[in-house]
Amino acid sequence: MEERKEQFDLLDQIPQPGLWVREGQILYVNPAAAALLIQPGDAFSGLLREMEEEYAVFQEGQLSLPLTVGSHRHTALITRMEEGDLVL
Repeated sequence: MEERKEQFDLLDQIPQPGLWVREGQILYVNPAAAALLIQPGDAFSGLLREMEEEYAVFQEGQLSLPLTVGSHRHTALITRMEEGDLVL
């Protein structure tokens, strides 16, 4: 649990929107993501739109996908980690 707190503290220092996702659920958002009205508990699929299939088959490493936040599209880098996905 201490390791996860350290990850979240680090995520808070990143100026771009950052998320921690596990099993399709957004568990944590940094202040930049919160400013975009992304909230913990939201389904990550709501940001993926038509890219859900690509994310579903993603197994390891990194993946770059467009995310839709409101009416804006952003390119996110998703890093698969042991305890979840880091999305920047």
